[in-house]
Amino acid sequence: MSKTKLAIIVAAVVIVGGLVVLQLVGGSSPQRPGDPAVYSRIGSLTSCSALQSEFNAADARHGAAIRNGHNDQAEVETSYMQAADQRMRTIGCH
Repeated sequence: MSKTKLAIIVAAVVIVGGLVVLQLVGGSSPQRPGDPAVYSRIGSLTSCSALQSEFNAADARHGAAIRNGHNDQAEVETSYMQAADQRMRTIGCH
C-alpha cells in the first residue's frame, strides 16, 4: 500500500472517529442544528407567552443572519422557531 493511500485511510478514520465522539458528548445532530441547551429550554417551557418570546427572538436572529449572509446560523434559528412552534402546539397554545 502506498503512503498516500495509507494517509487517506488514516485521515478518514480520524474524521469518522471525531464525528462519533461529537455525537457521544452531545454535539448537535444533523436534524437539530444548534445548541442542545436551547432545545432543552424550549422543551421545558410551559408558558405560551414564554414560548412565543423564544419564537420571536429566534425569528429576529434569523432575519439578522439572512441579512448578513450567515445562512448556517439562519438554519439554526429556523430550527429553534420550529421547536418553539411545536412546543406551543403540544401544550395547546394554538
